[in-house]
Amino acid sequence: MFCVQCEQTQRRIASNGCTGARGACGKLAETSDLQDLLIATLQGLSAWALAARQQGIILHELDSFTPKALFATLTNVNFDSSRIVALTHQAIRYREALQARCKLPCSAQNHPAAALGLAGDDLQQLQQQALAWRPNRGNEEEDIIGLRLLCLYGLKGAAAYLEHAHVHGYFDNDIYQQFHQMMAWLGTQPDNASDLLAAAMDIGKMNFAVMAMLDKAQTTTYGSPQPVAVNTRPVAGKAILISGHDLRDLQLLLEQTAGSGIHVYTHGEMLPAHGYPQLKQHPHLVGNYGSGWQNQQKEFAAFPGPIIMTSNCIIEDRKSGSA
Repeated sequence: MFCVQCEQTQRRIASNGCTGARGACGKLAETSDLQDLLIATLQGLSAWALAARQQGIILHELDSFTPKALFATLTNVNFDSSRIVALTHQAIRYREALQARCKLPCSAQNHPAAALGLAGDDLQQLQQQALAWRPNRGNEEEDIIGLRLLCLYGLKGAAAYLEHAHVHGYFDNDIYQQFHQMMAWLGTQPDNASDLLAAAMDIGKMNFAVMAMLDKAQTTTYGSPQPVAVNTRPVAGKAILISGHDLRDLQLLLEQTAGSGIHVYTHGEMLPAHGYPQLKQHPHLVGNYGSGWQNQQKEFAAFPGPIIMTSNCIIEDRKSGSA
């Protein structure tokens, strides 16, 4: 594995980055390598999405799937190797369906990942395939690798916001097109520093547009957030804890537990949910438990009830040794 995408990244005198059997976040090298393979497949899929657009073919299901799948490779989101492989297979199915609709051979796509397939279903075999691909471990200069990763991590951030907006029914075809353009281009392994830096700035601008769309989605659905005092003391009774960023998941949880006598507590990044009027109106949203995501191992172990993790911020569970 080679991963430098989070603040927990291992730093050494000789080199930076998580490169061993397990990353600082708890992610196994196997999973990290398979995520690289998924990313390459998505970049090839984006190339096909752009080709389809030239023929007037726009598949919303594919457009929404691409950022959702890339979101799965973000820090502390999904450490399940089998799930990552399943997403890769799904990306290939979308690509094949799009290729059939476009009536174009793979050779028509001048993209290194346009026809990328999986070498079976065995995880070890797939990991070896991922290692052979290794898009960011060639002979390029460190600055070029860093700029590529800067662009990739910017796209991952946009992917997260796109998915959060999409679950509320908000999307923008122009943003999806720009997302595909950046994904496909990055998959060609560009090596011009000026071009990469300009792309990073464009991705940043795109992120502003995505965040504006997400803000509209959430404020339209839940109202504009207001300052509010949040209870941090326990309330007698049964309880469920929910953490992460996905307000839609919290909404569904509150609806499903209404009138059941079960209290709902937020944790970590879910704390701001208390400021949204439509969420705060649920009387069984009784407070916030614990502190930041980085303390969840200790705090989750002490919580007397089930815990729901949404989006990112999950780290390895001390009891099970898994995430």
